[in-house]
Amino acid sequence: MKPLRLSALLDCLQQALALQWRYGPAQPVPSAFDLTGLGPDQFPAKSDLTRLGELGRIGHVRGILAKLDEVSTTRPAAAPALSYLRRLAENCDLETYVTTIEALAAHER
Repeated sequence: MKPLRLSALLDCLQQALALQWRYGPAQPVPSAFDLTGLGPDQFPAKSDLTRLGELGRIGHVRGILAKLDEVSTTRPAAAPALSYLRRLAENCDLETYVTTIEALAAHER
């Protein structure tokens, strides 16, 4: 499971194979995670956020998913945030993932 930029891959395929793309209805994009009203126990611990951010910056999707599993056992109240992060990682949307990690880390202070 390697992260890739789908748009770049599709552009390369289009050029190499002289394809013309036909688009169907757009898929829903996960909405931004709402940090308002969350208590301190609803965030992953600072050390976990640091590690999750490191894994996101190097693109280690399996590592992210494993760490999210680990955090979910130690901090079950953080389930909504962890679920959102998992969805981003599974979709290989690592830019939004890292931005969300940074927002969580900044909000926790």
